[in-house]
This record gives sequence, structure tokens and C-alpha cells, in this order.
Amino acid sequence: MSGLPPGKRRVCLMADIESYSTRRNTEQLSLQKRLRSVVEEAVTAAGVPRRRVDVQEQGDGLLVLLPQKLDDEPRAVSLLYTALGDAVGRGNLRVRASLRMRLRVAVGQGITHRGANGWSGDGVLEVSRLCDCGPLRAALAENPGRDVGVILPHHLYRDLVEQGDYPGLAPEGFTRVAVELRPERLSGDAWIGLPETAAAPGPRAAPEHDRRVRGLGLSLTDGMARGAGAAAGAAAMGFVLDHTLSSGSDGDGGPADAQEDPGAGGEADGGTDADAG
Repeated sequence: MSGLPPGKRRVCLMADIESYSTRRNTEQLSLQKRLRSVVEEAVTAAGVPRRRVDVQEQGDGLLVLLPQKLDDEPRAVSLLYTALGDAVGRGNLRVRASLRMRLRVAVGQGITHRGANGWSGDGVLEVSRLCDCGPLRAALAENPGRDVGVILPHHLYRDLVEQGDYPGLAPEGFTRVAVELRPERLSGDAWIGLPETAAAPGPRAAPEHDRRVRGLGLSLTDGMARGAGAAAGAAAMGFVLDHTLSSGSDGDGGPADAQEDPGAGGEADGGTDADAG
């Protein structure tokens, strides 16, 4: 084995940004910065000193190698799993919709070697292939309310999840899938989990006056929409709504409220992005 760099067994993580290639240049740069921040936050939350972690940049992704000797591997992986969902979710609350970040993540383990151009070994190769596999892409696409999809090879699932011994890695939170990878020896069963995010993304809540007006409209049109055309329903709603808002008003919710722009104060983008530049 002359000339072969030392081989060390390490937990490997690959994170990749969904739909990265469809973003504008400025958005890609912002997402790269946020990805690094998210991974650093998750590693810290997992109790792993960042100085002992090796990171290989991939542009739209990051390869992360945890230290060879973790004090408590199950605890670190469990905390890393939940922290990724929390960190991505919190970040998405602060940016506009076009900069929402969703991640495909693979976590594995194996012998690694530091090569001339980066890390090598089956542990690295396995997470790289799993992170790009069809079942993980499909799981994230089919669950728009989640920001992170995590896939584990069967050997890591068996060690850390199957017995249900470790908090945060409950077996019922994972789904078994069959993956076909290259090289073929990496193919087989894998397990996908979708960690909860800090706040599931969705339509922003309408302003209070907008919710009140819409609520009235829904109660008034619910029955008539079944037997009347859209025009008749709209006319009836307008008549009763005007009558409701103008009668018995004490100045809060009178005609001025009804005329207010329903979109005021509720931009669809959901905020600003400090990194967008």
C-alpha cells in the first residue's frame, strides 16, 4: 500500500441544493453562502467542534466529513438530522420566495482517504450517489411543505434507527426505498426521512382585515355558489357585505376597511434577503 494516504472511517454527509441550476447568478451566490451557514449551524448544534470537521466545496453542495472519533455518534447524527431541518426552515422565513432553499442530504459512513483533489473512498462515493438518486428527488418534490430530505444507506439505518433507541431517529419517520447506484455494489435498500422544519413554508397569513372580509365572503357565498352562477354569487356577496360593514359600525371595520387593498402589507415574497445583494 505504498503511497496510499491513511484511511479513516468517518461519518460522511453530502448536502445539495434543489433546483440550483434554475436560479440566477446572484441567487446562486446567495444560496451557496446560506448552505455553508446552515451546515455550520447544524454541526455546532450536533456538538461537533467545527475545527475537527472537513468540508469539501461542490458549488451547489457540500461534502462534510465528521471527526474520526466522535464522542457519541448516534447523538451527533440525531442532532444533525433535526438541526438541518430547523436551520433551513428558519433561514427560509427571512428570504423572498425565489430564494427559498431546499436540500437533499445523504448521510453515510465508510473509509475515507484525502486525495490530491479531494476526499475519496466508498463512504464519500456512497453519499455522493445517494444524494442525487431518484427516490430522494421524488420524496422532496412530493412533500412541498418540507425543506430537507435525508437519505441513509441501510447499514447506517440499521445501526442508528432500526432499534428506535436514539431520540430524533424514530423508525416511523423513515421510508424504505430501493436505489440503483453506480457502482452496482452501492445499490440496495435505503431509507428516507423528512425532518420537520422550523416553520413549514406556505402562503403568508393575510392581514387581519383581509381575513375578516374573506371570511364573510366565504360564509355568504358558500350556499349560493352551488345553485347560482359566479356572477350572481358575486353580486349577492357584494350586497350583503356592504350592508354588513355599513350597519352598526363604530368606526372599526366600516366602509374604509372594505375598500383597503387586500394585498397591502402582505407581499407574496415573504420578506427580504440580506444576502441577495
